[in-house]
Amino acid sequence: MHGRTKHPGLARRLLGAAAATVIALAAAAPAALATTGFQESFSGDYAFSHEDCGWTVDVEGSFSGEFFVRVGKGDLESAFFGHQTLAWTEVHVRRDTGVTIVISSHTVFQETKATHIEDNVFRFDSVTAGAQLIVRDGSGTLLLMDRGSVHDSLIFDTLGDATPGGIFIEEVDFRLAGKYPSAVTDYCSLFNG
Repeated sequence: MHGRTKHPGLARRLLGAAAATVIALAAAAPAALATTGFQESFSGDYAFSHEDCGWTVDVEGSFSGEFFVRVGKGDLESAFFGHQTLAWTEVHVRRDTGVTIVISSHTVFQETKATHIEDNVFRFDSVTAGAQLIVRDGSGTLLLMDRGSVHDSLIFDTLGDATPGGIFIEEVDFRLAGKYPSAVTDYCSLFNG
């Protein structure tokens, strides 16, 4: 389990609490290279408030998903791959005016390849695809949608043991494919209609 999700602009601001709650990102390898190690479903609710815009915004959210981890074979036996589906929804309410926006996401994350570099060090290539970020107003009108795929390559030392995880060394590639209007949208402006 080596992955992490990245989101540009608006998305980085919006995903703070959700990302902290669901950082259990993993990834999947082709079936011929791995066997299933474990599988788990997860879900939860959370709430927080912030004043990032100069006024108080109350947020209530929920998330659910499933991930499974696969254990590599042969030269990849200390590499763990996974696959995660994740859906979350947050309702953001500006406390002083009652203006509401609803933010959600539905994605699939997977590490598609591991390349052995030396000893227990591997490069893991991952992709996250789907509706990365959907923003609607309180009446359900679509304000913006990020959709496409995020491609990331990270180098990890797996420590050569039988436990998922390891030591992050560096990110060597990061690319977006698709449309990401949140990258040029100010979160606070969404409460002004």
